[in-house]
Amino acid sequence: MDERDALFTQVGTDFLPGLLTTGPWRRDAQHGGPVGALVAHACERVIDADSRVGSLTLLLTRPVPLAPLRVEVDTRTLSRRVTELRASVVAAESDETVCEATALVLRGSTLPEPLWQPSEAAKLPPAEQETTVADAASTEEGPAYHRDAVEFRAVSGVIGEPGPADVWMRLRHPVVAGHRVSSLERMMAAADFGSGISAIYPFGGTTALINPTVHVAVVRPLVGDWVRLTATTRLGPDGIGLASSMLGDEEGVVATSTQSVIGWNPT
Repeated sequence: MDERDALFTQVGTDFLPGLLTTGPWRRDAQHGGPVGALVAHACERVIDADSRVGSLTLLLTRPVPLAPLRVEVDTRTLSRRVTELRASVVAAESDETVCEATALVLRGSTLPEPLWQPSEAAKLPPAEQETTVADAASTEEGPAYHRDAVEFRAVSGVIGEPGPADVWMRLRHPVVAGHRVSSLERMMAAADFGSGISAIYPFGGTTALINPTVHVAVVRPLVGDWVRLTATTRLGPDGIGLASSMLGDEEGVVATSTQSVIGWNPT
């Protein structure tokens, strides 16, 4: 992991995005993965050591610019074990909110061994062969999050071609310069890829899907740097659908993710 090329650099209260946050559709807007990871970073800064984020939902209200951002977090205590965080990602120059998020922070306790647990698939480490998202996913050349900031290794399915997919992913760079990448940051950095790797239309075609929301519900912290993402996208007859993903590590499932998707014509 290259500490020199973080996705964001914090200067005062602003987070400055690097070119590695660039999304696939336009050179002046970010991919959803870095935004989700940045929100996770901000939320984890305000919670107690004996609590953790149980779920995090993003609402991407408009394109997130490659420009300085602020992340504002409000805390609301719901009970002794449940706290709600409401976060806003604000474009610092225009003071415009570009992403809203809600996190549920939960305080756990020591419990007896469960009487039943779902059986996990056999341990499957990431393969040695590296793969990358098809270059056709980008409209222009230059650094991009999906090509340069993350590493992919396929279990099944073909990245860049229609159909369900099962891949391992690893973030190659820190989210915020000077900070170790947390488990939640890795999950959020990966979750927004669900609808992309399980695309039902080819990259670079006349029809594409966008996801205005990402919801991640966490079972336990991730073990290691790699995230396994097993994803399927389903589309209704009106062009509205759902991408559902299972996130895991070598020990089994760590979270689930859903994305509402809508079709559009990018050409």
